[in-house]
Formats: sequence, structure tokens, C-alpha cells
Amino acid sequence: MDAQSARIGFIGFGNMASAMAKGLIECAGIEGSRICACAAHFDSLEERCEPLGIRAFKSPAEVVENCDLVVISVKPYLVGEVLSPVREALREKAVISVAAGLLFDFYEDLLGEGSRHLSTIPNTPIAIGKGVISCEERHTLDVDEWETFVGLFSPIALIEVLPGHLLSVASALAGCGPAFAAMFLEALADGGVKNGLSDDGRHGRASSRHGHAPRRHEGRCLQPRRHDDQRRRCA
Repeated sequence: MDAQSARIGFIGFGNMASAMAKGLIECAGIEGSRICACAAHFDSLEERCEPLGIRAFKSPAEVVENCDLVVISVKPYLVGEVLSPVREALREKAVISVAAGLLFDFYEDLLGEGSRHLSTIPNTPIAIGKGVISCEERHTLDVDEWETFVGLFSPIALIEVLPGHLLSVASALAGCGPAFAAMFLEALADGGVKNGLSDDGRHGRASSRHGHAPRRHEGRCLQPRRHDDQRRRCA
């Protein structure tokens, strides 16, 4: 298995998994046919998968059978329930978790000795190739699997390796930090409009004065409002 040929499967296909798949396809050049996914609501899954050319399956067993690297992206409280039926099959795969708070010891107990797993926390800017993936330094991937993981995701995210107890700190910084920065820039632009600057270029003006370029993510952009208007966003 290597980054040029590995098949990637997502068990759970919510916002984070969708962002990862979108980044792989649109920014890293991975063919959609190399990616498959399953989720609780199959109709919604098909709607998310079809535009990207991703194969949609109805069960975790189908995903595990059709991939080399399995990304666990269901809600943390569901991981045990969802993975138990495919526990044995997962022992033959590289397992990448993006479920917050579930670290090495959890997967070692769930999947058993000899399983190969890595706990991570990515952030959603991975969808536009500007992500960060914090990885627990303690893992059981072999050398080829780790190199495959890095080869797949390093084009769309900064890969950082940390002690497990620091993953939540890193995720707060990478996940919430950009949102607060965007709110601050929006408030600066709002202030400019309130004090007489024109609406044209208001967000770019506030960004450039602080060395930042405006970032649009998945079609959503911040639009500073007039002082007498409600907040406006484009979706």
C-alpha cells in the first residue's frame, strides 16, 4: 500500500469526513473512485458522495472490504457500537480515527493486540488544502502505513505529531482559533463601514491591514454587515 494506490474508506461521512474527502479529491488529485463511505442515512450519504464520485455503501462491512485505509469518523459515543461487528476485519486494515477524545488505549482495547491504528484530530480547512491534522505520537501503524497516511494527507494539511494529552489543546487552537480570527476581522470591517468606509472591498481591506488574506471555505464567506443590518453570510 502506498499513497498512489491506497483505497480510502470512511465509516461515517459527516462534516469532517466530507471535508477530508473533498480535500483529497479537489486539492490532492485523488480520484473519487478510490474513496468509499457509509453513514447512517443512506440517502443523505448518496447526495454527498455523488458530486465527488465517491462510492456510497450501506454498511461498515462493505467499506472495510473495499478499502486499505479506514477512517473512523462517527460520533465518539458510537464508535464501539459501530466497529464491534467489523472488529476482526479491521485487524487487516490501517485504521485512522478522527473521533475526538478516543486515543491509543481505547482502540487497543476495542480492536485488540496486533491491530494497526492512529488517533488524529483534523480541522475542516482540510477541504481547501489548508488543514491541520494533529496525530497522537503513540500508534501502531507500520512504516508503510504511516508513510501512506502522510503521503495522502500532507498535500492538504500540516501533519503534527503530539503526545495524546495535547491533542485536545491542538484541536482547540486549529479548530476554534481561525473562527475567532475571522470574527475579529469581520468586526474590524464592520467598524470601518460604521465610520464611513464604503462596503466595497471592506473585508479585504480589514484583512490586508493585518497581513491576512480572506479565506472562503466550502462556499461560505464572511461579509461584514452595516451597523444597522443583521449579520449576513453567503452559503
